[in-house]
Amino acid sequence: MKAIWKSENWGCSSNDAVQQATNERNAALGRLQELQESLAAQANNGDRGTGDGVKISTEAQTDFIGVQDGIDLAASSCLQELKEEVSRISQRLDEEAASRQNAEMKCQRLEELVNGFQKRLNGLNNSF
Repeated sequence: MKAIWKSENWGCSSNDAVQQATNERNAALGRLQELQESLAAQANNGDRGTGDGVKISTEAQTDFIGVQDGIDLAASSCLQELKEEVSRISQRLDEEAASRQNAEMKCQRLEELVNGFQKRLNGLNNSF
C-alpha cells in the first residue's frame, strides 16, 4: 500500500511558519545582543546617549522615576521590548513545533485506520 502520510511531505505553510519564527527569533536575539553591548559600552564610558532628543527624554524620565545616572532609558526600554519579542517568538516557535507534532500523530493514526479498513475490505472481497 502506498503511504498516505510522510513527514517529508509537510505543506509549505507549516515549514515556512517554523522557519519564519526561527528567523524572527534569531534577528531579535541579534538586536538584543547589539543593544546589550551598546548599553555596556555606554555604562563603561558614563555616556548618556548620542542624540539631544534622547538626552532630553532620558532626563525628563529620570526626574519622575529617579533612575541612576548613566542609564539610557530609551535603549533600556528598547532592550525590554526586544526581550519580550524574543519571548513571544520563542513561544510561537514552541507552539508551532507542538502543533506540527500533534498533526503528525493524527495523520499517523489516520493512516493506521485506513490500513485497517483496507484490510477489512480486502477480506470481504476475498470471501465472495
